[in-house]
Amino acid sequence: MLGRVLLLLLLTLCPFLAARGDDGWLAADQLISLQPSDRADIASPVSSLGAFDPAPRRPLITSHLDWRHLDSDETSLLTLVQQGEASGGGGGDLASKSQNPISDLVSLPLQNNWDFGVSPGNGSRYIGNLQPVVPVKLNEDWNLINRVIVPFVNVPITPEAQAHGIGDMVGQFYFSPRNSGKLIWGVGPAVMFPTASDPVLGFGQWGAGLNAVALLSDGPIVAGALIYQIWGVEGNTKPFLFQPFFNYNLPEGWFINVSGEANADWEQASRNRWSFPLGAGVGRVFPVFGQPMNVMCRFAPYLEKPTGGPDWQFRFNVTLLFPK
Repeated sequence: MLGRVLLLLLLTLCPFLAARGDDGWLAADQLISLQPSDRADIASPVSSLGAFDPAPRRPLITSHLDWRHLDSDETSLLTLVQQGEASGGGGGDLASKSQNPISDLVSLPLQNNWDFGVSPGNGSRYIGNLQPVVPVKLNEDWNLINRVIVPFVNVPITPEAQAHGIGDMVGQFYFSPRNSGKLIWGVGPAVMFPTASDPVLGFGQWGAGLNAVALLSDGPIVAGALIYQIWGVEGNTKPFLFQPFFNYNLPEGWFINVSGEANADWEQASRNRWSFPLGAGVGRVFPVFGQPMNVMCRFAPYLEKPTGGPDWQFRFNVTLLFPK
C-alpha cells in the first residue's frame, strides 16, 4: 500500500518536475498551435486519448517485471491482464478497457507531449494533461463517463521568453450503454472553463458543445474515433477535434498503437486552421508495486500545421488503472 501511495505521488508530480525551468514551473496539455506574432497563438484543450489543440487564435490559446516475484495483488492483476489471451484476446481485458475512452474503468492518465520545431527560433514546447476518468452507473442500462482535462502548458513566445501555466480546463461527459457488445459508443455534452492562469494560455471565455465516441473492441483489436465540437460563448472561437485510434493487443500486456489528433478552429483563416499529428507507438499494461499501469510512447510527425507550428511530437503517457 505504501508503495502505491509513493508511486501515485511521484507520477502526479512528474509533469511538473519534467517541465521545471530556470524561470519557473513549466507545464501543459495536449497539442497547441503557435503563431509567430507579438503573442503566439495557441489552440484550446481537449482530448480523451491523447493530445488536444484546436488551431491558433488571437490570445495565445491556444522495466520488465519478473512475473515469478509478484505479490498476491500483482498475481491477480496478471490474471486480469492475461484474461482473453487464451481466447485470442491479445493483451487481455484490462488492456482493452484502458484503451477504451468510455469503459467502466476508473483511471488517471498523465500525458506528456513534447513538440519540436516550434516558432519562434525553431524551439520546443511541453504540453501535459492530467485527465481523471470516473464512470458512474446510472442504472442497469446506462453509464455516465466523466472526464476532466487539466492542461499544463509551456510554450515559447519569443526566442528568449516563454509562457507557462494552466490552460482552459475541459469537462467531457458521455452517456454510454452498459451492454453494447463489440460496438461501443457514447455521446454527451462538453464544457470549457476559462481557467487559464495567463491570458495567452486560454480563450478567456466559457464554452459548450458536444462530444461522441464510437469504437470496435473485438479480440486483440480496439479501434475507433472520438469527435468533439465546442462553441465559445463570445462567438469568436469554435474548437474542433477528430481523434482516430487503433490498438492491437499482444501477449503479456504489450500493444501497438496508431493514433492522431486532427484539431481545428473554424474561426481561423484556412491556412492556419488545422493541426494534425499522426503517428505510431508501443505500450504495455503491467503492475508496479501492485498498481496497474498503462505506459505508452508515440512518435508523430505533423501532417498539417499552422504557420510556425511544430514539425513532430513525442508523447509519453502513463495511466494509473483502478479495476474493480
